Amino acid sequence: MLNRLQALRAVAAYMVVLFHCFEGLHAEELGIPRMTVGAAGVGLFFVISGFIMVYVAGSRETPPTFIVNRIARIVPLYWAATFAALTLAAIRPWLLPGVSFDLHSILASLAFVPHRDALGELKPILFLGWTLNWEMLFYLLFAISMLAAARFRLLVLSALMTAVFVVGLLAPQNSPLTFYAQPILYDFIYGCLIATGMRSPVVGPMLKRLPAWTLILVGATALLATVLLPESADTGFPVSNWTRPLLWGIPAALVVLGVVTLDLSLPPAKIPTLKALGDASYSAYLLHPLVFAVTGPGLGLLLGATYAEAALFLIVAVAGTMLASLLSYRFFEIPSRNLVRDLYHRAIGNRPTARTP
Repeated sequence: MLNRLQALRAVAAYMVVLFHCFEGLHAEELGIPRMTVGAAGVGLFFVISGFIMVYVAGSRETPPTFIVNRIARIVPLYWAATFAALTLAAIRPWLLPGVSFDLHSILASLAFVPHRDALGELKPILFLGWTLNWEMLFYLLFAISMLAAARFRLLVLSALMTAVFVVGLLAPQNSPLTFYAQPILYDFIYGCLIATGMRSPVVGPMLKRLPAWTLILVGATALLATVLLPESADTGFPVSNWTRPLLWGIPAALVVLGVVTLDLSLPPAKIPTLKALGDASYSAYLLHPLVFAVTGPGLGLLLGATYAEAALFLIVAVAGTMLASLLSYRFFEIPSRNLVRDLYHRAIGNRPTARTP
């Protein structure tokens, strides 16, 4: 069992949670530095996703069942969170100023199609969904690559992703297709490469002999060191869209490689709390902006822009996200995922297969 990798999913999710927490802590007024490295959690997610698809999910599925399982995993909670964001924006428009209520925006968001929001940015209604636009594209291209012979799949997948990237580069400047002109998509390939190596009877044993903790330490240190770099003009982070796969993606890949090496070389780790938070990491990722929107304004009105408000908001936001994610995973994610899978297998007259990640 990849318990340590599941724990790393929790780390990635709460890197993003903390990043958004610090963005809302009246940083300029109080002199609180931004936690820009937390945004690297997205790349960490992508590397993990690439690994999981090759090592676990894609190894025992056909393209149709692969797509259905990905839809069951991603769509129900994302749609529910999107409608929750719409409801919240209707009640308190100032909380989510980029939300548009026009039908095109709603349908494009639900279909994972890049489009411009009310502020002119290429973001869906639930702004975190921009990463899911990438995830769903990756799943689609991965399913197509499964039609090729096993030894050519990674090559086909890489070629397909590069083709999408080139289309984004060549698209007119005002086209939503420019969304795809981001090298961050190659973070998925890092994970696929790690999984392909681990599954190889030649390369796998060599990878498992690598110094796992050294890889993790080097990767984590390289990520943290990026905070010393000046912010990029086009992103506001210490990395630009072009350097992100290098300065954040490669260190994230080193961390994933180290953690996977531990998981595949040692007995399963007994880390129930981190494992549970990792299982619920998708819920944490999607729901934390809604938790912030509900808790933040009240604390701000109560305490104002003070260090006490900042500290309390940090505690309440993180703890609230943990509670909401665990409840969501148990009472929404699992039932909805199983329902979609069961409906599919009933429709085609088959019994449901073993559950996949």
